[in-house]
Amino acid sequence: MSANRTKSALEKLRSAIEGDSTVDSETRTLFDSLNADDSNRSGLMDRAQQLSTRVSEKSPHLEPAVRELLDALRDEGI
Repeated sequence: MSANRTKSALEKLRSAIEGDSTVDSETRTLFDSLNADDSNRSGLMDRAQQLSTRVSEKSPHLEPAVRELLDALRDEGI
């Protein structure tokens, strides 16, 4: 169930980022890195936390979606 929650949170965040022209390219690149290597699950939390830091500085309106992703990852044990 946690994996489904993580996938759902990723899709929600993807939609929010893709639908927002104010999101800068570095934030988009950080988000893309979350899906770049799905086999590297240990690095996933680090990349998600980097994205969280970037979003809090540049796109605070996306923070709830990033928080949801971080919570789902923690629930999954990552």
